[in-house]
Amino acid sequence: MTSQELFQQAQARAAALERPRNSEAELERLRAECLAFFDSLPEPPLYPRLDDPARRAAAERLPMTTELLARCLALGKDASLQAQTAPLREAIEAHAAALVFAVDGRVRAAEEAWLRAQELERRIGSARRLWMRSDDRQPPVFDRKNGSSRFDPRPAPTMTLKLICPSCQAVAEFSVSPRQANHPLKCARCKASFDAYVAEVRGLEVQARRGARRYTFKVMEPAGALKRVEFEDASGAEFNVARRDLMAFLYSSNRELRGVLNLSNGRLLRLQRGGFCFVAAAVLGERAPELATFRAYRDNVLLQSVLGLIGVRVYYRGGPVLARRLEARPWARRLVLRALRWLYRALARRGYR
Repeated sequence: MTSQELFQQAQARAAALERPRNSEAELERLRAECLAFFDSLPEPPLYPRLDDPARRAAAERLPMTTELLARCLALGKDASLQAQTAPLREAIEAHAAALVFAVDGRVRAAEEAWLRAQELERRIGSARRLWMRSDDRQPPVFDRKNGSSRFDPRPAPTMTLKLICPSCQAVAEFSVSPRQANHPLKCARCKASFDAYVAEVRGLEVQARRGARRYTFKVMEPAGALKRVEFEDASGAEFNVARRDLMAFLYSSNRELRGVLNLSNGRLLRLQRGGFCFVAAAVLGERAPELATFRAYRDNVLLQSVLGLIGVRVYYRGGPVLARRLEARPWARRLVLRALRWLYRALARRGYR
């Protein structure tokens, strides 16, 4: 099969596809699937071999490449999405060419197409991303073309983020350092302080339970540290995330996670809490201010360790039963109330308020 034949098959497949009800959501799903598929592709072989396993692996991935290209071409029929689908289509076509060359044993051509595909991957979603580094468009200190170098008079690089205030929902740009993950910020409109935790997605698991969704993010900080962020959302909103997306987790001044902003595609998930603080909500009430402190301690401390993660999951299983039993035993509720108030004061002294 040649690249032209693959493209013709994708065009025929695209003509048979039905138009999705929500083209924007379908584009985000396709983008996430493509980036995950690109990560699974093998590098081109280094040299020709008889019965090369790399050639068989490339041949096995051609049908999936054709399907992804067909879906991208189908979405490109929508005039409002043509500019957004173009970088994705070019990256798929470059990877398709690399696979075809690998199957044919054309090692040099396969490597050139694969390197071009790697460069095109970085353009996917750049039109909608809400961040930009100050050194993105500045000339390099060392010019590889002529071999010249110069003294770098530029200040330390910065990154401009377009964020949403967790308190008043105002949108504003903030200049931060791209070398750290935690950024204490202040809204210019309502003067409220909040924190933005910025990291790159390396994995995501979503579980549906009791009318809510539980998100487990595996993220990498700019310094290279791998961390885990877990939270629940009862809003029912669809939140599209792909591997290597840049995320901003927005915390209020009392360290409660209020929203998650995908800086690569501009999608915002405003969190709505479900009834996961079962015991505390049963004793203190659903709107008690102490709940924010307990949740902040859970998100920032307990969920960052293996033992804490196990304890939280055990609590989620037994919490509803315990909460129902407390409702029928006023004397037990009074004891738990005293314990929770003592715990709240202890956490408040440590800054979780």
